[in-house]
Amino acid sequence: MRPGSKQDKYNLLFEHMPDALAYQQVVTDQDGRPVDFILVDVNPAFEKVIGLRKEKIVGKTVRQVLPGIEYEDFDWIGTCGKVARTGKAIRFQEYSRTLGRFFDVSAYSNSPGYITTILHEPGGMYDAGTAGPSSEGRAVIADQSELICCCKRGNITEIQAVGRDVTALKEAEQRLQFQLQFEKLVSDISSYFVRLPSQDLDQGINYALEVTGKFFQVDRSYVILFSEDNKTMDLTHEWYREGLWPEAPNFVHYPFSRRPWWYDQIKRNRLVYIDDVENLPPDAEKEKQELRDQNTRSLLCVPIMQSERVTGVLGFDSIKKTIKWSEDHIALLNIISELFSNAFARKISGQKIRFLSFYDQLTGLYNRSYMEEEMKRLDTERQMPISVIMADLNGLKLLNDSYGHATGDEILMTAAEIFRESCRQEDIVARWGGDEFVLLLPRTTPSEAETICRRILENCRSRYVEELPISISMGVASKRSTDKTMNEVLSEAEDRMYKKKLVEGKQARRDVIAAMCRAVEKKSFETGRHVQEMQKMARLIGEGVNLTEKELGRLDDLLVIHDIGMINIPREILNKQGPLNEGEWNLVKKHPETGFRIARAIEEFAHTADDILSHHEHYDGSGYPLGLKGEEISLLARITAIVDAYNVMKEGRPYRKAASIKEIKAEFRKCSGSQFDPELVELFLGIIDRVEIAFESRNYVR
Repeated sequence: MRPGSKQDKYNLLFEHMPDALAYQQVVTDQDGRPVDFILVDVNPAFEKVIGLRKEKIVGKTVRQVLPGIEYEDFDWIGTCGKVARTGKAIRFQEYSRTLGRFFDVSAYSNSPGYITTILHEPGGMYDAGTAGPSSEGRAVIADQSELICCCKRGNITEIQAVGRDVTALKEAEQRLQFQLQFEKLVSDISSYFVRLPSQDLDQGINYALEVTGKFFQVDRSYVILFSEDNKTMDLTHEWYREGLWPEAPNFVHYPFSRRPWWYDQIKRNRLVYIDDVENLPPDAEKEKQELRDQNTRSLLCVPIMQSERVTGVLGFDSIKKTIKWSEDHIALLNIISELFSNAFARKISGQKIRFLSFYDQLTGLYNRSYMEEEMKRLDTERQMPISVIMADLNGLKLLNDSYGHATGDEILMTAAEIFRESCRQEDIVARWGGDEFVLLLPRTTPSEAETICRRILENCRSRYVEELPISISMGVASKRSTDKTMNEVLSEAEDRMYKKKLVEGKQARRDVIAAMCRAVEKKSFETGRHVQEMQKMARLIGEGVNLTEKELGRLDDLLVIHDIGMINIPREILNKQGPLNEGEWNLVKKHPETGFRIARAIEEFAHTADDILSHHEHYDGSGYPLGLKGEEISLLARITAIVDAYNVMKEGRPYRKAASIKEIKAEFRKCSGSQFDPELVELFLGIIDRVEIAFESRNYVR
């Protein structure tokens, strides 16, 4: 290009003109409304006003270069967009809160869709204070024409007074404008939160962080939540300006010990305001070094409260420059913090409701309602073959009756853990109801489902609750075509499960009884050898009163589990050296009722239930638990009472020493007709006389 040409002069003017100039292309929405501008070219004066180099400006949009401009009370984008649309040049003066100053603005368009704006800063500056957080904080109080008018009206003193009045007016106007804009921000965030379903509130929180961060002109805004034990914290949500980096990956289970001074302030429900990291107190050396490493210049963290407890913080960081926050801004941020607290409270409440809707509260597995919906959703050809496992815990009622519902609940939770660890990630496990579970296995063949069943059974073998085995019966069914409904598949699996339960349930009950007998044996004197001795003595009495073989077999069963109700009595009571107090004795007296419930729950021992209930009744009606007397007490229970008392006297207990045969006979004669059936006592004493030598032999005497 020839030196001195028109273009050369234009370039020279463009580079050296004192006013900021930007050439921009209009960005419109689908309705043709201007929503932003792409900065095509800028001059050095514009770089100085914005505070960025040209290469960081050109090609970006105005919103990217001046984040927050859309929240200003003056519609910069709409006003300049009108110039591009109409081609009519305008000139106006307006305050930019984003840049913290007034400008005389000229805007014109020499090509459709493009505009040129020139920003001129009038003279006379003042401290903007509350106009917005800024490291410069300067704004124009009046243009030159106002000052000239003042000069014409009076002397220098009057001019200064008028200047002060104008300054105060401008400051008041700016505060009002900022307050109105903040109220709009709060309204927008609140409305956005209200419209969102609770499960989508994470999206709302991220949106609120972005608009708040831009509004207060920071480089990063974020939420940190504290763990339940108040030992670690996680950065759960964040927004950051373009060109920065996410901190969330570095802030997972972050220990409080790395920010001791910071956490000490926050846990006291105090905000942490650091206008300059270099000004941190000496006891915050850890925080100072960490913030330096993160290139953070200024920091403000506001506590988030839940149920009068600090559960996290809402934080704002400035990276590029230090920020001096006014008390007004900090007060406003407390309002924003309350919005976040309410959002998190709603999110937690929604999670609880969702959990109650979809999950079983005891086991944490899905519930029946959720499983029914999943069976409908997955009932597609793409998921075939679909297999279903119906599972049932064997003997849960027995265990509830024996050990109480707390133990039964523990067994259910243990079973749930077994299902979870035995299944694959894509499998769906639900508690169907009571002691039943359903496993839904998409894209799983029957043989693969059987493999999962074997895995479940293998895991059951190594798991016990109160020394009780976990026993599960399962049935498998599969769907390979659309001809069969999922309800039919479920019914088929259920039928197969019940058939297995008929066989496996009986063995499971035997295993439970054996485990319970071992448990009673460990904390009492009812050993297997003692039971066998009582059975021999009882059979002799039974034969003496002409019991049938069936009744003698029932008597044998009764002696095996007559004291099984002691399963819930603590060992220290059963082995107490001294007499029992009233509370301990009342607990012991409940064991016949517990044994009655246990026997009724076991098919093989149900015929002994009434005898177990009354084996501590006394012939004169002074026994327990029902106060029966005479022949109201079953014959087998009366026989059991005699051989049980004989065993106690002969073997001894912690609270009484073993008695001799002579002493035992004397005690039975003393209690005949009161505690024991007198006819049975006479028969029993005759048996003792006939087999006294045998009783004193090694087989019967300890």
